[in-house]
Amino acid sequence: MTIDHEGNTRYDLPADVRAQAAAVNSTNAYASGAFGFSLVGAVGLSVICAIAALCQIKTAQDGRGLAIAGLALGLRLGLGWTRSGRVRNWSLRGGAIQVGSGTMSERLRPILKWAGGKRSLVPRILKELPERIETYYEPFVGGAAVFMALAEEKRFKRAVITDKNALLIELYQVVRDDLGKLLKKLEALQEQTSEDEYYEIRAERGGTKLDRAARLIYLNKTGYNGLYRVNSKGGFNVPYGRYKRPKIYDPERLAAAAVALQDVTIKVADFEEMCGAAARGDAVYLDPPYLPLSKTASFSAYHSDAFGLSEHERLAKAFGKLVKRGISAVLSNSATPETRALYKSFKCSDVPVRRAINSVASRRGAVNELLVYSR
Repeated sequence: MTIDHEGNTRYDLPADVRAQAAAVNSTNAYASGAFGFSLVGAVGLSVICAIAALCQIKTAQDGRGLAIAGLALGLRLGLGWTRSGRVRNWSLRGGAIQVGSGTMSERLRPILKWAGGKRSLVPRILKELPERIETYYEPFVGGAAVFMALAEEKRFKRAVITDKNALLIELYQVVRDDLGKLLKKLEALQEQTSEDEYYEIRAERGGTKLDRAARLIYLNKTGYNGLYRVNSKGGFNVPYGRYKRPKIYDPERLAAAAVALQDVTIKVADFEEMCGAAARGDAVYLDPPYLPLSKTASFSAYHSDAFGLSEHERLAKAFGKLVKRGISAVLSNSATPETRALYKSFKCSDVPVRRAINSVASRRGAVNELLVYSR
């Protein structure tokens, strides 16, 4: 993938796929004028888009999932932009797909449910981050809602997303690098959602990186309340969720995320390392496992190593160093006496957030969270 001087994104195609793309392009008419393009054109171009953006296809079988993903994404975008009078700037030139600037998917959303996810707080967090960012760092990436929102607005030149949860990092790497095979596995798992099948899959260990990524999506979508929780040995221990039809196979959303993740550095790393790597012109968003509001309210077991008070104290020191070095940073945490004490030297505000994860339904609702700013 390359970006030209006009801000267009170019995805180079392997030779065998180039012939397929050219054939599809020649048999599906589409409008190039200012008022949109036809449905048939949207379908054809969507296939090209998926192949080009992800370009991992070696056989027709491997490409099946990508074709479906592209079809769903293209239909959505083609119809949406036609209705609104906006036109996607796709073209096949010199064996590559060129995508015009300003064409990020309107459906770029987190691919996982995540306890403490930031979708409702995204507008507030984005207001506190610079309009133009050299490198964006998110050391506790979780559901990646803030990263996705910044990517959609094209506010960073580069991005580094990290976490201590190796399974989560593997998932984002697979979505970026091997979406076709992942979709194939998810399509099969979509039909295995009974309680017995859930516990059988939950008990599985190991497998390939691809196996683990597919299993994580399955467990996240099928388990109780979308909670990610592990025991001291790293075993997933969330009970069955009893959903009628959990959406495990979601090619449209995954295809959009795969495009956003291209050229992004994704790795397991400690937050202190990432904070130390940031420089002026960069931005850092920190969303650690929260300090619990009560002794029974902790959902911080995302990793077999607990993130306790001593880790929060270390994080507060790292945040202070970012501020002293003049680096734009935002941090979120629970609004507890302990967190207020840790960040009393910085600009803070309480924000109400609705939380959907609680074992008692009547206790799900608005709670205050603490946002901490470097500027």
